Amino acid sequence: MTMHGRPVRRMEGVSQTVAVDEPAAIAPTTVVGFQPAPLLGGSGGHQLLGAAAGDAPSRRDVLRRSTGDPQAPASPSPGVLRRVMLDAEAEEDVFDAAEGKRDAEVQNLSLDRLVSGKDHSALEKFVGARQAKGPQARPMAELRATRKIADNRVRKSVRSSVDSARAQEVVTGGGDRTGLEQMLGKKAERGPDFDTTQHLKDERRKRRAEARESYDTDLAKRNRAAGLEIQQAKQSVESKSKSMATVLKHGRAAMGTPDESFEMSQFVAALDAKNWKEALAALGHVESASTAALTNAQAKLAGRESDIAAVDTYPDYHRPTDLAERRKALDTAMANQEWPTIARQVTDFLAVVDLARGYASRLAKVEAETANLTNPERKNFMTETIAEHKKQGWVKIRDTAESSSKPALAFLETRLEEYQDKDLKEQASKEKASEAAAAATKDALAKKDAARKLRKERLDKGLLAGNETVIAEKKVSELTGPGEKEGVQATLDAIKAGTVAVLTHNNGKRWAYPHNNRDGDLPGSRGSGGYLEYYVEKDPASTTYHGDRRIVVHQATGRKYYTWTHYGENGSPPFVLITE
Repeated sequence: MTMHGRPVRRMEGVSQTVAVDEPAAIAPTTVVGFQPAPLLGGSGGHQLLGAAAGDAPSRRDVLRRSTGDPQAPASPSPGVLRRVMLDAEAEEDVFDAAEGKRDAEVQNLSLDRLVSGKDHSALEKFVGARQAKGPQARPMAELRATRKIADNRVRKSVRSSVDSARAQEVVTGGGDRTGLEQMLGKKAERGPDFDTTQHLKDERRKRRAEARESYDTDLAKRNRAAGLEIQQAKQSVESKSKSMATVLKHGRAAMGTPDESFEMSQFVAALDAKNWKEALAALGHVESASTAALTNAQAKLAGRESDIAAVDTYPDYHRPTDLAERRKALDTAMANQEWPTIARQVTDFLAVVDLARGYASRLAKVEAETANLTNPERKNFMTETIAEHKKQGWVKIRDTAESSSKPALAFLETRLEEYQDKDLKEQASKEKASEAAAAATKDALAKKDAARKLRKERLDKGLLAGNETVIAEKKVSELTGPGEKEGVQATLDAIKAGTVAVLTHNNGKRWAYPHNNRDGDLPGSRGSGGYLEYYVEKDPASTTYHGDRRIVVHQATGRKYYTWTHYGENGSPPFVLITE
């Protein structure tokens, strides 16, 4: 048999034909178990060996021979088995159609036999039976059969696709005949009425239920783990709070005051919200902040011990009366871990020390220059006034230091300058005989006069610091640091409007906080105060919370001084006079 000019083999139990190219010299090969045989009516075809003419092989016979039935002469190849499974359902429909066609041919032969045999009674009976069924009987029967076949094919297609895919996997995966037989046996057990579609739906529902159960189980585990983590955080907070009871007590006491700690407020907020994980993290920040505050305060004191010891040896008029009490209170605060206030206490204590050192230094200079006066009367006046000044107590000296009244320290300094000028003039008059000496004296007087005028001008403009350093002027528009111009202008505007500037590191408690001119970098003596400080938006690159930028306003004159070096601690200059 040929197709498109090529030899064709018919495989056992397979409805399709497979075309293969074979050399002409080789005889066509017939699948074992088949041989050519005529069908009814003389049409060509194939049938199983040993089968009588007109008998069609059953589907089970074909599958039995395909799956290793002991009666089969040989096993077909994996490709044949795969074709058997893929075309199984379609082939059954073909067999059903062939069987119906064969029945019709048998009936036609029976009619011909009755006519040729002139058996009129039998012929009439046969025709009557045909007429009784009606002219539409056969078409309706064929229509019902066709619908039944279509319904079966729809129902069986899913099962056939799944089973065929499994069979293909079994066969192509190495030809496991045992697995194939088990699968075919399972198919046979299900029977023709097995609903594969419903079975697959049930399997999907089962897998979804298992997936939901697995998800719920995992979710419960995660929730338990999260709950355990929160419980552990709560226990850690409670345990750590007990060990840090003193630190937390001082932190709470400072809340709502200028010494309030940002870290402590974060911890209290997390604690009130019962957010134990955030509370634990904030508690760690409180611990770090308290340790850093106490450590820094201790280091700051240690670096100034020599100055503190020197002040402690001053005469009564230059030694602060409460210096010992202040130091004792400071040591107690350090021992009690009063970390929120310790920095301020150290700053205030050292400000008193520096104030005493400043007064002592200024008086020592007056005494030394008084000794060089040439006029005896003026020199005697200065000596007596100095003695009168020393008879005052510390509090009186501190409160009248900048007074122009006798015997205040500022009075002594002003009178000494006047006497020095008179000495120079008198010396110049005595040296008139010597032009060179006169010129030198005149030049000295001119320089001193110019220096005095310049000093007075700087004092009037607020450009001379208490430590005699000159303060430069700078306009806001001349600032060039990152965000510096905008930050300074915002703070100046807020001061002018009587509001508080909004900062990324805002701490309104320290807005307009007193500044005591500790180092004398501003007009006025060291530690004399009279200033208010305001924060400025910090440099984005700064690693400290508030940064180094501040504006300090002199309360008496309203002059505004700006520092971007944190009062000179992180660079120079300590301050500039800022103007808009």
